[in-house]
Amino acid sequence: MSDDILAKTPALLLHERFEIVQPLGHGGQGQTSLAIDRQSGATVVVKELGVERVESWKAVELFEREAKTLAQLHHAAIPAYVDAFVVEGQGGARFFLVQEFVEGQDLGALLAANQLFDEAQVRVFLAEMLAILDYLHAHSPPVIHRDIKPSNIVRRPSGEYVLIDFGAVQTMNANTIGGSTIVGTSGYMPHEQLMGRAAPGTDIYALAATAVHLLSGKHPGELPERQMRIDFSGVTNVSKQLERVLQGMLEPDVDARYASVARVLHDLLHGPSKAIDPGQALVVIENDQANIDARNEAGFAMVEQFRSGRAFARPSYSRITVERSDQKLLIRFPRQFFIREIQADPDLKTPFTMCTLGLLMFAPFFLIRGAPLSVFMLMGGIALFLMGLRALRGAVAMFRMREFVLHADAENTCIEHDGLFGKRSIRLATTQFSGVDMVKDGQVYIYRVHFGLGKRRHLKFSMNHTHAEKLWLASELRQFMGDARS
Repeated sequence: MSDDILAKTPALLLHERFEIVQPLGHGGQGQTSLAIDRQSGATVVVKELGVERVESWKAVELFEREAKTLAQLHHAAIPAYVDAFVVEGQGGARFFLVQEFVEGQDLGALLAANQLFDEAQVRVFLAEMLAILDYLHAHSPPVIHRDIKPSNIVRRPSGEYVLIDFGAVQTMNANTIGGSTIVGTSGYMPHEQLMGRAAPGTDIYALAATAVHLLSGKHPGELPERQMRIDFSGVTNVSKQLERVLQGMLEPDVDARYASVARVLHDLLHGPSKAIDPGQALVVIENDQANIDARNEAGFAMVEQFRSGRAFARPSYSRITVERSDQKLLIRFPRQFFIREIQADPDLKTPFTMCTLGLLMFAPFFLIRGAPLSVFMLMGGIALFLMGLRALRGAVAMFRMREFVLHADAENTCIEHDGLFGKRSIRLATTQFSGVDMVKDGQVYIYRVHFGLGKRRHLKFSMNHTHAEKLWLASELRQFMGDARS
């Protein structure tokens, strides 16, 4: 079997199944051909790698990794895996990967024909591509493409986008520190990839660089840089909202970059409240429901991250829902997920303790009638007892609470819930927001939203939240309140 057997023998039948129709491309280590699958009648793509052509065995490892990864992926916007096999010949072993043929034109060809995208087209492009990345990164371990660029994205005749060429793919194991082979394309690779590392944020960077290329017609490597950031402001005409999203995706520091596709999609649809910086990079906490709290170093370290300005992602298991835009914030808590206290510091004692102390203070009035002290004790006891009843009423109301809702806009912050005797609501001025903090309360942390500058009042969030939920909600409230006040 000669080196150019696929190109020179169009009628070749591979693996007694795939009939080669025509060559599609040729590289230094192999080639790609169009073929017909005689079993299904479908048109397929056959990728070939000749061992005698490779410079190192790493190329074979990458080829086998691509085949193994594609076999595990099932997504309409990723070419379907068909088969993989090895053919022994005179020149050595030849590896073959067969996958679905994607009809359409790759975006590199569109750029070569000077067909640029406007903002509306790029928004659609980003939304579809982010959905693909969300699927890849949701695997365990996450699947990192590592070579997103215009020529590796095909637009079908229907207008849908497909991500192709998984030859540089990598799975990111939790214990992987670095040292992988550097693969990718210059201009689309962030700094960590040049150092041999890859993370979900690596694909996010490459996707943004691709979007900038589609908008400007200029290769990202040709654009100027400022403090290691690609400066595309002079070559694109987009809204400030999209510009800020792209800037966040193109952060050179992976820890400052968008950490999740979900956050990019949210900001693409609703707009980021401010430019992404290291203090706003999302922290994702997984599986914390039982083992992360104020009793261990992990819980303390996460609180310190929050205090330093880091934002936290929504835990996948949470039943709490948050809807946030530039103008409004809506948080819905399922029943018994929230305990509400509007109070001045310091905190009151438990309602049962207050009621009991109040009753005990009645005794002197009946034992020592007429004494000034007994009258004073009676009045104090009545006051304390009534305060205890009020606190107890709030506790009892929790058992009949169906839902707790917090909604805020630029002027007011309102909380609504089912009280003991019907609907209750409390309204505070958003303009008086003065901060969010995390404080230790026994063996757990609680977070408080402060209003006012003097004798501060606060919303105290604590009941049945996991540590990750508290950090996430505190982040959302801090970001919205701070932006609404500014």
